[in-house]
Amino acid sequence: MKNLKFMLMMALMATTVMLTSCDDDDDDDKKPEKEVPTISVDAPKADAKFEQEAKIELTATVKDNAALKEVEFSVTGPDKGWKPKAVKKALTGKEKKYTKELLFTVPKDALPGDYTLKIKVTDKAKNVANKEVAIKIEKKVVPEK
Repeated sequence: MKNLKFMLMMALMATTVMLTSCDDDDDDDKKPEKEVPTISVDAPKADAKFEQEAKIELTATVKDNAALKEVEFSVTGPDKGWKPKAVKKALTGKEKKYTKELLFTVPKDALPGDYTLKIKVTDKAKNVANKEVAIKIEKKVVPEK
């Protein structure tokens, strides 16, 4: 009987040691990353004007404190206006710079009016940042001969 009590006490002590030694001291590593990426746009500027057939180029920087995953570019505008397909690009690292990156070419039959260039950046932790830049599409002026 003494032997059984001794074995039970040893098993209880071993279990206690295992449970307390497995305590995770580095809980910070397990906290979800919640910081959203940043988007800084240098061009186009707000209310930039683009004629039909013009190229829309982007100069911008996207950053994240941990790791970028994806960027998406889209344009929205009038109901019957130009609706280009969104452009998605995979990203790696903490920063991506775009210098005169060709995003879209305005079609020659695009309806003139107010449009919005939208930029959406997602990081590896699925945090999302959005930036919008108002742009104007104008009818192409053809010089008289």
